[in-house]
Amino acid sequence: DLGQRELAALEAYRRALAGEKRTCAGAMELLRERFARETDRGDALAQDCGARMDAAFRFLEETFGTGQELVLFVTEITAGYDTSWFVENFGCDAYFRHNRELLFDDSRRRIADDIAAAVTAVPASHVVLTGGEPSLFVDDELTAALHGHFIAMETNGTHPVAAGVDWITMSPKSDFVDGAEPVLTECDELKLVYTGQNLDRYASFAARHHFLQPCDCGDAGKNRLLLKECIQACLDNPVWRLSLQTHKYLDIR
Repeated sequence: DLGQRELAALEAYRRALAGEKRTCAGAMELLRERFARETDRGDALAQDCGARMDAAFRFLEETFGTGQELVLFVTEITAGYDTSWFVENFGCDAYFRHNRELLFDDSRRRIADDIAAAVTAVPASHVVLTGGEPSLFVDDELTAALHGHFIAMETNGTHPVAAGVDWITMSPKSDFVDGAEPVLTECDELKLVYTGQNLDRYASFAARHHFLQPCDCGDAGKNRLLLKECIQACLDNPVWRLSLQTHKYLDIR
């Protein structure tokens, strides 16, 4: 139970503080360090779980095709509290692809209308569609339902983008994931997660803006080195501009 886990975590924090003689500032630093470690551990577990879910989908696709077994698997993920929570918070491209295929047209319209109603309930003129990989489930019906808003999407570029999207940010993952070569050839903003790769391969993409974002590899020393190399790459290639995950530098989670 998620509530019991939270209570257990708080109790563990309390016991840790009880065994330490620290000032208020020192106690907050201890909690911040523990929380950061647990967050990193959670991210690693999420990546492992996502990889296992992808492997399960590949097995079912290769073994049963699009048969009833795959329908049952998608249904179980949707109905299960833990699995649906995971997909909602961390995404799963294979799930979104197959779940979309299983939805009836009227269900898609209802979902699009529900999303549009939620958007119009707040004073926002700008809507950002993310994922998982949003190009797998954002269709013309949804963008039509959001008509009147400026619609932006961040995509890895491996699938066409629905009509009605006003701004496309493409962040290719082909440097990290086999078979993730983009099919898009143009975008408004090209954003690369920089790990020192050769930038020449991206010269053919038609983009109005080019950003390099140093990869967060989870190691402070390596991150500082990558940031330095990323800045130098921008200086050496002025078409590229530096992009930073400022929420991490400000410790906003």
